[in-house]
Amino acid sequence: MQRRLAQQLAQRGLRQFILEVVVPLNARVGVEWLRGNIEVFEEHLYAEQVLGLLRQALTHWPPASRAPRLLLTTLPGEAHQLGLLMAHAFLVMEGADCVSLGAQTPVAEIVKAAAAHRADIVGLSCGSTPGLRSALPQLHELRARLDPRMPLWLGGAPSDRAAAELPAITAFPSLLTIPAALGQRRAAHTDAG
Repeated sequence: MQRRLAQQLAQRGLRQFILEVVVPLNARVGVEWLRGNIEVFEEHLYAEQVLGLLRQALTHWPPASRAPRLLLTTLPGEAHQLGLLMAHAFLVMEGADCVSLGAQTPVAEIVKAAAAHRADIVGLSCGSTPGLRSALPQLHELRARLDPRMPLWLGGAPSDRAAAELPAITAFPSLLTIPAALGQRRAAHTDAG
């Protein structure tokens, strides 16, 4: 599996590998897991293979060329890192500076890290609707504790629902919305500066 995935990454490049291989595979693995056709350990093995490839690809990417700086993580209870790492890759491909804390960072630590790393944006990933239900109180707390001017971005399939409940969040239900959002952020920063 790792060899085939690595071949696809080499043939397609990082952006197309994520869009054409990883996104459909993630959906397929999720469906097959729900149907009971694959075991938890098989889903974990798949995720680890993709995570390893994406991390390796990011180590070879040139350093960020421009703002903004994003602090990336998931909230406690959201252990899945694949969506977070896919967003990280898209952000880096757009020249953003990213600091990733990995998964399950407590709200108070996110606030501290955002200040310590002088983040311009806090970006979170949420992979499932049940995960979102447990994350909503934490999202409210995080929004209340962050500087009101600090954008809070949430990626993942249920992000639109979170934004409906908490309008101070910008939803990213698709990776393809990242480039335009970064462009708008950069334009607003240029206009303000």
